Amino acid sequence: MNSGITKNLKPLILFLGALLFFSFLKIPQGPALNYLMGTVQKNLDPLGILILDQGKSLSYFSGFEIRLDHPTLELSDGTRIEWDEIKLRPAWSLAFKGLAGIQVRAFQGAGTLELIAGGRGDQIHLDLNLQQIDISRLGIFQYLAQLRAKGFASGTFKIKGKLADPNSLQGGTDLKIKSLSTEAQTLFGFELPDLQIQEAVLGTEISQGKLNLKNIQVGRPASQDDLMITMTGGITLQRHLNSSPVNARLILGLSEKIKSKMSLLDTLLAPAKQSDGRYAYLLTGSLGAPFPQPDPKQ
Repeated sequence: MNSGITKNLKPLILFLGALLFFSFLKIPQGPALNYLMGTVQKNLDPLGILILDQGKSLSYFSGFEIRLDHPTLELSDGTRIEWDEIKLRPAWSLAFKGLAGIQVRAFQGAGTLELIAGGRGDQIHLDLNLQQIDISRLGIFQYLAQLRAKGFASGTFKIKGKLADPNSLQGGTDLKIKSLSTEAQTLFGFELPDLQIQEAVLGTEISQGKLNLKNIQVGRPASQDDLMITMTGGITLQRHLNSSPVNARLILGLSEKIKSKMSLLDTLLAPAKQSDGRYAYLLTGSLGAPFPQPDPKQ
């Protein structure tokens, strides 16, 4: 669970030291920026992220801050995430706790992303805040599931503790996506119609070695939403994340539009169908290999 993340935290120490070094010695911006951006890129290479910037500058008087003008982040699959501006600076709040860290502020139209990330050894601290981020420009659905989606995300994700000791981890998510929609498209061989969902909510809590699914809700029953998903239960976290045991229950609802356009789907899901027309599954197994079992309650 910690091998890739802890390795990628180490270059942050070099980045922060170099930023201070160049600031106090007042080395010309060109060489300083090239060195600092090289350090940042080296830190992102293991994650398969390439920074393509159209302009950059270094400020010595605003907290030793690097500013990137209209940068693009290119992911390993070719997905590109475009930003209007990104600002990087040391995370002084973590430095006072003995942790090396970086603070990122990114702007995309009316949306903002703020990230404080750092750590030491296997200790991690991550604090992410989103405000009105356009997920179609973020490209996260395309990257994770090859799904073209639109909507606006706001909320937080926090985690801190020692990755080698899941019982020490604390945090969770409080995230909402409003006006969520997808285009008609082909996914895993299925012809998917367009989907319209008013709101998706992702509320979780990480505590005492468990990820508790407090409020997982996509769409609303008895609404005009094309897809309704509710999840309850949790995941017992292990050092190797994929081996974490799952104990959750999922309830799936489909609109009449989806059922009429994907009639085969209703047949495939029939063993899990409840009297209210929705489908219920018990999820067991592990996070890397979940095992769904029909679990209808009439």
